[in-house]
Amino acid sequence: MKGRRKKYDELRCTQSEGPKKMQFSTAPVVTIGMPVYNGEQTIRQSLDSVFAQTFADFELIISDNASTDETETICMEYAKKDPRIIYQRQPVNIGAPKNFKHTLAQARGNFFIWWSVDDTRSVDFLELNVSFLEKRKDYVAATSPNYMEGQTGDKKNLVTFSMVGEVEKRFRSFFDHCWQSHGIFYSLIRTDSLRACTEIGADYFGVDWSVDLFLASSGKVGRVDSGLAVFGSKGM
Repeated sequence: MKGRRKKYDELRCTQSEGPKKMQFSTAPVVTIGMPVYNGEQTIRQSLDSVFAQTFADFELIISDNASTDETETICMEYAKKDPRIIYQRQPVNIGAPKNFKHTLAQARGNFFIWWSVDDTRSVDFLELNVSFLEKRKDYVAATSPNYMEGQTGDKKNLVTFSMVGEVEKRFRSFFDHCWQSHGIFYSLIRTDSLRACTEIGADYFGVDWSVDLFLASSGKVGRVDSGLAVFGSKGM
């Protein structure tokens, strides 16, 4: 994996009609999807967390859902510094579910992850989980321990459950921990597996649970021993 790692200034790209249309000469290993609406309060911290990752072979697709605050200005500022950013602004607000689906539709990486604008992750998050999935073809997704913003971060608060074993056991594991399943939806996922889920873009309460269960029906979902994800409470 280290042989494939690239620093952002080594990634070649072509640009036309401004930073909204950017194409890399080679497909990245990971696509990060960041749907956002009025995220000016938290997006800088989240973007800094993205670009601090030790695994650098990724593209970041930001889909701005017609924000009315300074989100666009901040995104353009970062896009000028790093060619891995693909910033796209929706002409009208298309709703959160369709905005999530839009980022997935643009993905070129073998692996995909949604990264909300109030989330942060340890610098080794991508490296650990890419390595895990590349070594285990029967796993469709992987993530690190996580906790919600506002918790202390003590080990007793970390969510660490996996969905492994036969399908029935994976389902049981999910329902045993369904109220702590946030990290599964925001895990690193094989792009092709996620695209096969017809619930992406649907708008109903618990759609994230539907996606999690689809993943569990498609393969195992692992939890690496280290790394960390902290999920914010402000939403995207």
